Amino acid sequence: MLIDNKTATLLSLDWTSGWGHYRFVQELEKLIAAGKNISDCKRDLQILIDKFLSHAVRENVVRQSILEHIFEEWSVEVFEITYEPVKVIK
Repeated sequence: MLIDNKTATLLSLDWTSGWGHYRFVQELEKLIAAGKNISDCKRDLQILIDKFLSHAVRENVVRQSILEHIFEEWSVEVFEITYEPVKVIK
């Protein structure tokens, strides 16, 4: 969390490293670059997208609500950021 007491601003950042989330972001970037949308995806990818979005929205809404309750009258923003998971080198 990043907190600025002077401006009453709170940013909550969730670093998500799950393979499914990372794969989702990669596939979404490919779709955007090709000028396509989610409905153009294969069914298994659509299921992955639905799971990711449901998780991200649910988690962000709960976190946002709790933080807004605790930090009344503050500006509260919640972000979920994906990154490539750590790879095991043998």
